[in-house]
Amino acid sequence: MKDKDHEILYFVREFHLITEKQLAELTGRRTLWRRLPVLTAEKKLYRKRRSVYAPFVYAAHNITTRTQFEHDLMITEIHIALYKTGRLLDWRQSTQKLKGALNEDAFCAISAGSKQLRCFIEADNASEPDWQIREKLERYITYHQETRERFRTLFVAPDDRRLSELIRAARRVVTPDTGRIFLFVGLADYKRDCLGPVCRVHDDSQLVPVVPSKAT
Repeated sequence: MKDKDHEILYFVREFHLITEKQLAELTGRRTLWRRLPVLTAEKKLYRKRRSVYAPFVYAAHNITTRTQFEHDLMITEIHIALYKTGRLLDWRQSTQKLKGALNEDAFCAISAGSKQLRCFIEADNASEPDWQIREKLERYITYHQETRERFRTLFVAPDDRRLSELIRAARRVVTPDTGRIFLFVGLADYKRDCLGPVCRVHDDSQLVPVVPSKAT
């Protein structure tokens, strides 16, 4: 195995599911097509196409029987954007859903000067109806009320239409004292400047950063 293969394997393990394009973004390498088939043949990686003509998706575990990829690849996009800032201190991404738990898509810690911001990530691919979004918001509100912990929950939407739907759902649930817990952003804006003023709160059109300016 070549030395640079260790870098490929590290990123595949770190990001769970990943495409060749995403790997190229992380490694800066444009010749991954030469090594990825070799690593797959050696069973160091596994791969599967999302559809007949779609690019391969890679993982460190067997995904040959898997049929759904889009949601986890959206999480990977979110993770990569934060990783590239150099301010990502921790990233946890569970594959298990537990009854009564938050069941967030991911949890991260972001450097905020001498402190760190704890942030739950919800990658919303527009597959859940309004009532499920409200239930999800209510779980975070209950968690905040029970623990009194300081955190933010970032909902990332695939497009502006879904972004508006999420904000509209939040307006039915969120109270003045819990409103600043939740932020909403479109994926394209997030990828462009994930720590910049690209997020919205439920009751204000002003754009804000995920890390409050006073925390930095």
